[in-house]
Amino acid sequence: MALFLRFKQIRFATALSILAFCSKSPVLAQTSLSNEKLTQLAEPAVVRVLDGCVGTYRFYNPDWEGEQTFFTDEVYNISMGSGFFVHPNGYIATNAHVVDNTEDAHKSCKEELFQQFLRRLESRFGFEEGAYSNNEESRAFIEKFSTLDNYEAVNEVILPGGKRFDFEIKSFGTPIDEDAQVRGKDVAVIKIEVQQAPTLVLSDTSLPKAASSVLILGYPSEAEVDFLDDESSLQMSTIAGSVSAIKSTDDGVKVIQISASVSAGISGGPVMDSSGEVVGLISFGNQDEAGRGSIPNAVTTSTLNEFIGASDGIENQSSEVDSLYREGLNYFWAGDYSRARDSFTNVKALFEYHSEVDDLIDESNLALFDDSDNLDQSEGMFSLPPLLWALIGGGAALGVAGLGIVLGRSQFSRDSEVQADSSSQVYAPQEPTTAHTSPTTVFKRESQSTRNNGRANDMAGNISSASLELEYRGRIHRLSLSSDHHKLGRDASWADLEIPNGWGVMSGRHATLQREGDNYRIFDGDGEGNTSSNGLKDPNGELVDTSVGYLLEHGTRLTVGSLANEQVTITFFNPAAVQPKYTPTRLIQ
Repeated sequence: MALFLRFKQIRFATALSILAFCSKSPVLAQTSLSNEKLTQLAEPAVVRVLDGCVGTYRFYNPDWEGEQTFFTDEVYNISMGSGFFVHPNGYIATNAHVVDNTEDAHKSCKEELFQQFLRRLESRFGFEEGAYSNNEESRAFIEKFSTLDNYEAVNEVILPGGKRFDFEIKSFGTPIDEDAQVRGKDVAVIKIEVQQAPTLVLSDTSLPKAASSVLILGYPSEAEVDFLDDESSLQMSTIAGSVSAIKSTDDGVKVIQISASVSAGISGGPVMDSSGEVVGLISFGNQDEAGRGSIPNAVTTSTLNEFIGASDGIENQSSEVDSLYREGLNYFWAGDYSRARDSFTNVKALFEYHSEVDDLIDESNLALFDDSDNLDQSEGMFSLPPLLWALIGGGAALGVAGLGIVLGRSQFSRDSEVQADSSSQVYAPQEPTTAHTSPTTVFKRESQSTRNNGRANDMAGNISSASLELEYRGRIHRLSLSSDHHKLGRDASWADLEIPNGWGVMSGRHATLQREGDNYRIFDGDGEGNTSSNGLKDPNGELVDTSVGYLLEHGTRLTVGSLANEQVTITFFNPAAVQPKYTPTRLIQ
């Protein structure tokens, strides 16, 4: 048995050493990234910006009689754009035209609310457009007998995870509109009250090369249409394109013309190159020759730096969160899930609103769970009779001794003054020296052996408990089942099994679960007769209803959604209850 344990330790240590040798520096920045990795890297720093006002107009007509004395309607004027953090203390770059309502203290916004109310009155009473708004006498009469209630100015930044902050403007350029004389400086820098925010780095090269590939990130306003759910506004969009030309505006300001199709709401979003650096800020568009689409133009980083410098004298700067998150992603992409989890946990400790690390921690833990399970199975392959182990041990000892003699002779024959190249030796992996070992870091690093032992104990404790594993677009979210009754959905005020932000195919109140014997029965909807938006299909493709439900057994798989690339797969695990009919498998890339 002792020889068997030593063999296992040698095998495990050798595997780790080879991994360390083959990927010595997973934290080094990569020179070129795929669009998928660029998106994952940049998404936490890209935000949605809302600017405008809302209210309720109430019109009283003294000439009316009967019940229809008042006409009340809610009105709103909200512009939606994008932006991104350029400094960890909450400084965000966006377009001036995105936040111009706040810049003029919402005066024009209030006027637009009244204009909107006039149009509503015209429509309500069957008059043609302009009957009230273009008639001074009618306009004055309506204004005299109208009140604006529940008025609220809106100047909000929405982080990718859904947290909202009011912003203030720190520097402001020239908004793009019909009367704009300076079209290349549509820039504003706004600020929210956060620390250690994830940021994007501006390229040192002021102008990108023509035909170079770029990625545009932001929040198109199409995400707000009625047929999409509330979570869609938190889903950032990515648009691949290329630099078509470097142009100059009439006032002599350089802008970057981009070959890509963009829409409203993307304004203020970053334009990134393949290394993950920002080369421009999406601003305005020109109609193509056919008049069918808009050719986007981006403000250059040199222009952007002018406004960043005018904002309390700051400069574009990264945060500790950025280096930790980049480190974690590189570990994660390399398959080193233990170190990835450590890095992501540190990110969470420093910036609690980070949108990605919760899911990445879950995925890392799941990968470690799978690795632990595979290791347990592989150990069974080495459960050989003691005599055979003795023969293997003897052969291994002779082999090691022989190898030692050969190596000893080879070393003895070398010139004694020549030292062995340390890079050719294989050592156990060492913990990297990183900035986040400072006292300000909440998370304490552990040794490799301590983490492995802790992971094994965690997995041993979890393997007998019932759980759900949800998979969406390659992301894994695992939920433990411990109560007699559970609620599954995205509505945090209702669900105790909460779905991550961005999983829009799932409803706010998607399903309920009820313990039945050693397993659970799942029901569609909120448990009060209301169904979910996209249903819940059992393994036979039949919809689960709200009353009878479906009894889950270990390995049962359910699906949500009809489109293959938008489906959520839900797998029920309960190995302690029964032997599985089959072993669920999943590919982790």
